[in-house]
Amino acid sequence: MESEYRNIISNGIPACAISYLDSRRLSIASILRFGVGYADSSWWFPFHDKSNKLVGLKYRNGKTKGTWAQNHRVRSPGWFGVPCIDYSLPYIIITEGEWDAIAIDCVGIKNSISLPYGAMSSIGQDMIDVISGFKKVIVAVDNDEYGNRKARDLIGLTNGTRAIFGSNKDANDALIAGFTHYDFMQSMNLGEYI
Repeated sequence: MESEYRNIISNGIPACAISYLDSRRLSIASILRFGVGYADSSWWFPFHDKSNKLVGLKYRNGKTKGTWAQNHRVRSPGWFGVPCIDYSLPYIIITEGEWDAIAIDCVGIKNSISLPYGAMSSIGQDMIDVISGFKKVIVAVDNDEYGNRKARDLIGLTNGTRAIFGSNKDANDALIAGFTHYDFMQSMNLGEYI
């Protein structure tokens, strides 16, 4: 899996994929920072454990929402975004999807990670270990029926706080709608930390 992933990210991002990123207002800098690759008409998202070991690859194209090429020797595929975590910051932001974690990064707010299976994700102790120790856990999952259920679960597990991005379903929709750094900070009540 590691060599497959290295081959994918070494190919760069083609123009057709860049136009898709532009439509979502996602920056190439953030895409590369998160280690996202593009191959075979699909986006490839790496998932890591706390030691930054690659434990799963998720790919999606226009037809499949998320298909896994996972290392089946691990219990959990981990979080998306672990290598980007700055443990010196007092907060961590949990999103429901990879594009949402990247959208938050695009406005200059760090420490966003994503659940592996969206609102259907189970959170094991190995995943809790990654986020334990942060002073503030911000739960920025989708503002829909499934996301609201997952928000209640995550808040119960982490003593976190809920972020809602106005009338937008999620962080990427908020970015597309024109949310700025300030708007995201307000939605996540991060003013004291940034």
